[in-house]
Amino acid sequence: MTALARVAAVAAGRAQPIATVRHVHVHERPLVFLPLALAGEANAPLAALVGDDRDAGQLFVVAQPRNRDQCFAFAADIASVVMSYVDSFTDRAETVSVDRGRDSRIRYADAPQVLIANGAGVCFMCLLGRSTRFRRAYGEYAVDPSVPLLGRWLTFFAERAEHPGSCLLLDVVGALTMHWATGQSLVEDQNLAALLGWIAPPAAATATCPGCGTPSARVPGHRLAASRPAGAADLLPDVHYVDSGYVSVGQVLAAVDEHAVVLIGPLPPDTSWQAADPDAFDLTKFTIDWDARYVVCPNGKVSRNWQHAYSRDGLPVMRATFRQPDCRPCPDRPGAPARRTTPGTLLSCPAAKPRRNSGYAPNNPPHNGKSATRCVVR
Repeated sequence: MTALARVAAVAAGRAQPIATVRHVHVHERPLVFLPLALAGEANAPLAALVGDDRDAGQLFVVAQPRNRDQCFAFAADIASVVMSYVDSFTDRAETVSVDRGRDSRIRYADAPQVLIANGAGVCFMCLLGRSTRFRRAYGEYAVDPSVPLLGRWLTFFAERAEHPGSCLLLDVVGALTMHWATGQSLVEDQNLAALLGWIAPPAAATATCPGCGTPSARVPGHRLAASRPAGAADLLPDVHYVDSGYVSVGQVLAAVDEHAVVLIGPLPPDTSWQAADPDAFDLTKFTIDWDARYVVCPNGKVSRNWQHAYSRDGLPVMRATFRQPDCRPCPDRPGAPARRTTPGTLLSCPAAKPRRNSGYAPNNPPHNGKSATRCVVR
């Protein structure tokens, strides 16, 4: 049923409920703990936002996560907030009878609750507790006395999180995914902001906008004005930068036409034989003037025409052709096969023999920023 709910979420554009009644205790004054760790390290804290007041959260930062003294000073700062919060629950106590009324004991009337964003935060809290609970407050490499106390409490909270139904340490993402199914993957659900976007999208949104992929180049502004839907100005950025993957021209055009977002990111690296041959000409050797609509070859010859066309993939391209009298006497003809760029230019030298099954894509867009550059040599 969860799989069916995910399909329905994709169709509806928002999360679908998968439970009618599921008890999760949320304290009226929880302590929110949002850690940030250094990638590639088992337990190297970068920062943490801690607090039980929405308007008075405290941010602690570690300038050098691998510095032992700074890390334990960071733990002491967190301990001052966490221990103050835990101690606030010792003010109210009550007496209860045990052993069928033959004895009594005192227990606290309320218990603390820590909210953490996702399961990775729970793991970080567990590691931070293990690394601090056995530290000594005296002798060589002494730490602040609050540090080992913090470690014991963090370990206690992390261990209680493994018990079903326990809410002392509440994984917010885990609690929400018990109630809702989204149209994204389980890994993407670990991002609390993305998950809340599916569950409670802005009022003006009729559907959750999927990611546009990895971006590429710039697009003229008049296309943005024509494609920006009404009411979407506050939902998507005007420019989106991507640095975690390569992009294609089709993604750039689709982002503008469907979402009115300019995508900027790296294009695939050059794998053509021209790039490996210093005597050959790749696209970067040509000067393309997008405003005047002409191309200048490495030997200074100017193209004779500029025509709009479509590639084999259906993408719009522009074709620039050089005059045969300029190409025939060229001493560099063996290094100048036909070249094509998308979404702007098809460069073909009539006197050159094309080479099949080769491709080239430079990493940078044209200097005027009007389009990305991608070349495939056929």
